[in-house]
Amino acid sequence: MIRTNKLAAIVAAAAMLGLNSAASANQPTLGGPMVHLEVGFDGSTLSVHKSSAAALVLRAYPGVQYDPPADVLNETMYNGQYGWMIMGTWTAPEGASLWIESLDATPGLNVYAARMSATPYAPIFGTADTGPAIQWNGLMAHNWYSTTTQGRYQARYRIYFGDGPGLPWTDFGAAEVRLDWTTGLPCAADFDGSGDIAVGDIFAFLEAWFAGDSRADLSGSPGNDVADIFQFLTLWFGGCA
Repeated sequence: MIRTNKLAAIVAAAAMLGLNSAASANQPTLGGPMVHLEVGFDGSTLSVHKSSAAALVLRAYPGVQYDPPADVLNETMYNGQYGWMIMGTWTAPEGASLWIESLDATPGLNVYAARMSATPYAPIFGTADTGPAIQWNGLMAHNWYSTTTQGRYQARYRIYFGDGPGLPWTDFGAAEVRLDWTTGLPCAADFDGSGDIAVGDIFAFLEAWFAGDSRADLSGSPGNDVADIFQFLTLWFGGCA
């Protein structure tokens, strides 16, 4: 009975906010908790540590339309959980800049610059015939990875010190990391995987949400919060295309 009452309150609140299939969202969701790509430097060698080895999920958000420039993610399956960040406190060698280079990636995986970058949502790492490397200023960067085809995806990156044009400095080596994704259900609103959008999906989502299950962290903020509920209801009311 308690769960039913909470469900009724949540649905009523969602209706008051006018959530429907025509909803326009200003900001995409990361897709779950942040996964850090921690870049370190001990004075002689670069390193990178991925905080979780699990494959992340490229999710579809039917009915959700983003405003430009984030509209490059419209009608795709995408994820932004991986976040590049500096581990500890260190400075680059004098005259050097930090670069991230795409070594290879599964065909069909597109990459766009982080929301807080100088060129948010611009294609990078070979997407739309861009170059394979970008200069990184060391600020946390959650780039966006998207596809329109179901499957498993990987990308390998090299982090190195280089000069202004990006030519590598060989004195300090380089670090490599592999990122992994798999596509989720064709429709994220079908939370119970039944193939239909029904009340059972809401109960399944709420059960995961109350249990602290990371699958219910749709907003990308730390932990499960009310924003995740409204994000799910936006998808649920929008249905599946």
